[in-house]
Amino acid sequence: MKKPAKLNIWSVVPTPKCLLLAVPYGWLLLFFLLPFLIVFKISFAEAQISIPPYSELLSYAEQQLQLLLNVATTNT
Repeated sequence: MKKPAKLNIWSVVPTPKCLLLAVPYGWLLLFFLLPFLIVFKISFAEAQISIPPYSELLSYAEQQLQLLLNVATTNT
């Protein structure tokens, strides 16, 4: 009968080499996804004549966070 393997904390914690490699990949991932997030925000916002030319997606009112998505289609 085999003994159950002991859980070694160092087998779960990433090595310093992995952490060092994760920093530039995280930086690239952030700047790759940022334009998609900006387009997502603009596409679901309502057009306004103001600066910025679109409404807020997130609003905090009456101690609640509200997500306001405009899904109405436009005729162009």
